[in-house]
Amino acid sequence: KILEHLGAYDRSLPVGSQLSAKQIVVFNRSEVVGRPLAAMLANDGASVFSVDVTGMLRYRVGRVPGTIKVEETAMSQDE
Repeated sequence: KILEHLGAYDRSLPVGSQLSAKQIVVFNRSEVVGRPLAAMLANDGASVFSVDVTGMLRYRVGRVPGTIKVEETAMSQDE
């Protein structure tokens, strides 16, 4: 609801592309909130950067519908 109110989430687009071309940062990669949130946002088409003390992961839509691709980034904690 917040993303929709801010104009970032477009319900008029097809399912899976409501957040296409958006980049989102999620701080914390907990099993309860951080990872599921990153996966849900990526499933809606966003490129999600998940940051915690060990580094940063990028979540995005996979090639097969309904899948998420997770990859490590080259960014370090110092950067």
